[in-house]
Amino acid sequence: MKILNVIVMSKNLLLLLVLLLILIHSTKLEGFASDPQPDSIFVSVASYRDDECKGTLAEMYAKADSPGRVFVGACEQNKDALEACLPANFGFTDNVRVIRLPHTAAKGPTYARYLCTTLYRGETYFMQIDSHTKFVQGWDTKLIAMLKRCPAAKPVLTHYPHMWGTQVAGVTVPVMCKSKFNASGILTFEAVTQPIEKRPLTPVPFVAAGFMFLRGSALGEVPYDPDLPFLFEGEELLMTARLWTSGYDFFTPDENVVFHHYIRNEKPKFWNDIPNYKAVQAKTIEKVRGILGLTSQPVSSSYGLGNTRTIQAYWTFAGVDPANKTSRSEQMFCES
Repeated sequence: MKILNVIVMSKNLLLLLVLLLILIHSTKLEGFASDPQPDSIFVSVASYRDDECKGTLAEMYAKADSPGRVFVGACEQNKDALEACLPANFGFTDNVRVIRLPHTAAKGPTYARYLCTTLYRGETYFMQIDSHTKFVQGWDTKLIAMLKRCPAAKPVLTHYPHMWGTQVAGVTVPVMCKSKFNASGILTFEAVTQPIEKRPLTPVPFVAAGFMFLRGSALGEVPYDPDLPFLFEGEELLMTARLWTSGYDFFTPDENVVFHHYIRNEKPKFWNDIPNYKAVQAKTIEKVRGILGLTSQPVSSSYGLGNTRTIQAYWTFAGVDPANKTSRSEQMFCES
């Protein structure tokens, strides 16, 4: 009888061990798994009813030196199949992970970008772009080499890319160096074009949501907030402050590597399709202001500021006075 009990217990222990191994393996798949290959790149593509998204993915892979190391996390918020991001006869389907929502369930770009990051699987680098983007040949190799040249422990390459087809892309680069407060008391950013040969890799004060390139480990240190519905203006300020206070420094690319399709007046926008979003948006903006310490009642959030540098130090660095809503960033960071 004792021998039988020992055998039963051994079988139970073996079963528990097998179940534990399965659980550990599943957890790795669901979380930030180990880097699938050296110098892999995870690209966040948030798309709202964008019929140009197919072209963005097709060109991204066609222009990459090593397309096999590029992995896309796309959030599609579409009305019909014509707005899907995967091109026909696409050769890298296994490298593209997609979350699909009906466009009526959209909550603005910040929420969509959060959903994109849930598809991250431990790639070496993280790139965030808009779904209407073009690339130069070898963009992947260029960006990795450029990031490694940045004189900082935690660099971020970022700016508002030039417009598609611009004739000055070879001689000038847009620099994130100008800012002003809008009617909601939120600091908004502008880029100023400067000659490439006069633009060293020196820090700038702001991040652009439409193009960022940095180490993928940043998604663990500064995870995206899932509760910022309909945030548009304010998205970049909050991400800038969270990254900077977590020890990240921002740099302008010293070569134009990606390009953007601006304005797009004829294309669908969430603010035209979704009625009554402004009341929710106002609450989100107030939350952002609270996280940044711009209200009488500061907001505590698990997706708040970092503890490497203070928000007060950031305002000083950026030349911004939030109390008086003034900015000297242009004088401090834009070359004449």
